[in-house]
Amino acid sequence: LKRIAPFISYLGISLDGLEAYHNWWRGSGPDRNAFQKTVSLIKEIIQDSSLSDVLEISSVATKKNLAQIPDLIEFLHSIGVKKYSLHRAMCVGRMEQYPELIPTAEEYFDLLVNIVEKADKLGMDIHLHHSIESIYATLLLGLKSYKTTKAGNPDAGSSLGIDP
Repeated sequence: LKRIAPFISYLGISLDGLEAYHNWWRGSGPDRNAFQKTVSLIKEIIQDSSLSDVLEISSVATKKNLAQIPDLIEFLHSIGVKKYSLHRAMCVGRMEQYPELIPTAEEYFDLLVNIVEKADKLGMDIHLHHSIESIYATLLLGLKSYKTTKAGNPDAGSSLGIDP
């Protein structure tokens, strides 16, 4: 990575939560610790300023890791991470097996408030991925992209899942 650093404009690494959650989600066995391996890699990348400037750590918000995301952000800040991105859980891929883990609109809204406050406090670049359009459309234009009458996933088609 150091050799090609001048050509890298974005370097993303997933860290799904604190140690127990990340290891559960990534399926780490007792002899493997995906969290520790990922954090070691992040710390190594941060040592190179050309790489640390393009590094962004991301997570997917679920009911199981919502409460720990502020602590995760604090931890990332403490090791030198400058950019953090939070993705909305959607019923695709692995999440298709865990629809009960998809946060509600209210939980997403509370998380948005927490993320904004955390970004301000720490001076980090923190954002909800693919959410600017949804926040604008939902909160400022009053468009109702979240519908409780939708079968299955009521916020399908809505980037953030906020009900005005």
